[in-house]
Amino acid sequence: MDVVLKLRIALDNGSILFGPGSEELFTLISETGSVSQAAKKMGLSLSKAWKIVKDTEEVYGSPLVICSQGGKGGGKSVLTDDAVELVEKYRELRLHTEKEANRKAKELFG
Repeated sequence: MDVVLKLRIALDNGSILFGPGSEELFTLISETGSVSQAAKKMGLSLSKAWKIVKDTEEVYGSPLVICSQGGKGGGKSVLTDDAVELVEKYRELRLHTEKEANRKAKELFG
């Protein structure tokens, strides 16, 4: 039996700092170099993707995505070092939590 968790990191005030959707969006922005392409791959509207980015930046207190204006070659979006670190820490916590939850589930129900 494998347990599937949807881990969200919330602050004391209840604001969601990061969750599975944020992890996927930021990962896709990094992979595609585009907020628009990341949103498209997730089936999100561009405005929803930007809302996730801006809300996360506001709660985190630091810029997380830097965009350059388009031109002949088009624009580009890159994650800041803070964003890369946030994604890595979230992923590490999620994987650790899933591993421990699966171990406990097997102990209890296995």
